[in-house]
Amino acid sequence: MLDSLLSKYGQRIVSDLRENMAKKKLNNTGETSRSIRFEVTEEEGVSTLTIYGEENLLTLNDGAKPIKRKTTGKFIEEITKWAQGKLGLSFEEARGLAFGYLKNRTGGGPGLTTDKSGNYLVPNRFNSGGVLSDTLNDELTREIQVEVMTSTKEMIVEDFRQFVKDANSNI
Repeated sequence: MLDSLLSKYGQRIVSDLRENMAKKKLNNTGETSRSIRFEVTEEEGVSTLTIYGEENLLTLNDGAKPIKRKTTGKFIEEITKWAQGKLGLSFEEARGLAFGYLKNRTGGGPGLTTDKSGNYLVPNRFNSGGVLSDTLNDELTREIQVEVMTSTKEMIVEDFRQFVKDANSNI
């Protein structure tokens, strides 16, 4: 019974996250949105709802973190794809923008601020953040808790009634 309840919330959360990404226009290629999924597992009587998605979901929620080490080519590829889709640039222009962005992120540049450690922070004017936290908030947590507690109470009461009925029939 709890598995079906958690599955219902899993479907809702996945749908809400995808909708939130679309509303914030953060679904350029759709890969991240399509990667979001849920899984309900039960182990030793404990049911767990887990939400999965691409690693960059945290970046969409919190904004880009400062780069502290050499970046892989995947970073350049992702920024290039983004610039082609979001800004309508040609491959060459998008690739140049990606390398310029990387240079600014790792080597500084005018107008950039730094954190306490001196790492450069690049504001993202295309993302106001909150993709995850707008959906996975305290209100949703309380709603799930109340419904799980109510459902659990109903199961316990029904099990107790059945126990009493079985005990009376054996007398």
